[in-house]
Amino acid sequence: MPNSPLSSNACAHCRIEPREVAGERLLRAGLAVLALLSLGLSMLPLALKAVLAAAVCAQSAWQWRRMRPVAPVFELSAAGVHVDGVLVDAFVVHARGPVRVVCWHTGRRVHRHVLWPGALVPGEARELRLAANRMAMAGLTPGLAP
Repeated sequence: MPNSPLSSNACAHCRIEPREVAGERLLRAGLAVLALLSLGLSMLPLALKAVLAAAVCAQSAWQWRRMRPVAPVFELSAAGVHVDGVLVDAFVVHARGPVRVVCWHTGRRVHRHVLWPGALVPGEARELRLAANRMAMAGLTPGLAP
């Protein structure tokens, strides 16, 4: 919308705590089981099935271990964006339909967190987007790939 404000006066200083989406861990485990089942039913040679099954198990275990037990807390203020109490160098929000991908820099490391539908109320999603726009307009955000 061309006339929408670039920032919200109601959120001069906000604390956004995304909720964990119910069933995310169950969904990831189900996808790994389905991948193993499809490998078992395929017509691939047995040796290739074993190698691919081991790769699926290793990748699923790695993703499970990397999952955060708690979603990060975003604090929006005039000074910038804090994620879990740490001031970030860059902050970008990518919208992919109802899914939001939040990317931020701390030093040389790029962090990403996917916010599924239901993790944020619509007002919080808007405040995150506006905070990213404020940082980009102030020239504080270098380009980040999603």
